[in-house]
Order: sequence, then structure tokens, then C-alpha cells
Amino acid sequence: MLDIEKNKETQNFSTTEQQSSTLTEISDLLSIASTQTDPSTGKPFSGDRLIERVNQMHFAGVNIPIDSQIRDVSKGITVKKYGENTKAKYKQNLKSMNCLSD
Repeated sequence: MLDIEKNKETQNFSTTEQQSSTLTEISDLLSIASTQTDPSTGKPFSGDRLIERVNQMHFAGVNIPIDSQIRDVSKGITVKKYGENTKAKYKQNLKSMNCLSD
């Protein structure tokens, strides 16, 4: 997930401004992704796949093809894998807070 405290683009902003900016970005990405069609279902993205798609776009930009196999050289991971990994971390965090059952 995004660590706003270490993000160079926001380091000169207060924590409140950083959080607001992050929430706005996430909201915008959710709006975009929820109108796109998930090629695995033929329906709009929802649930786990929505989480994956939002993180793909966060990682590589809103115009990145869905489930792209493009690799980020510095991180050594594909866009698709980044979305999957971030979804798994998100779900793990929810479980650790007792917000998600097995």
C-alpha cells in the first residue's frame, strides 16, 4: 500500500494534506476502475478484482492495460502481479484488524 509519509511528492505537505490527497487519488481510481470491464468476467470490476485494478492503475497510471505483463524494472514485478500482491496485503491487514473473516 501507499506510504504517504515516505512519498517524495508529498513530503512538504502536512499529514492531513497527504491523507486527503491519497484519499482523493484512491476515490478517483475507484471511480475509473468501477466503470471498466473486467475481461475475466465481462462485467464491471468489483470486489477483489476492483482492488487489483485500482492498484494496477496506481502503480503504472490510469491508461495501463488491464492485467498488463509490463514489468517495472526497479521493482522487478509486473503490473498484474503488483495488483495481486497489494490486494493480498490489503486483505491480510483487514484480517489482522478482525474486519474480514476467513
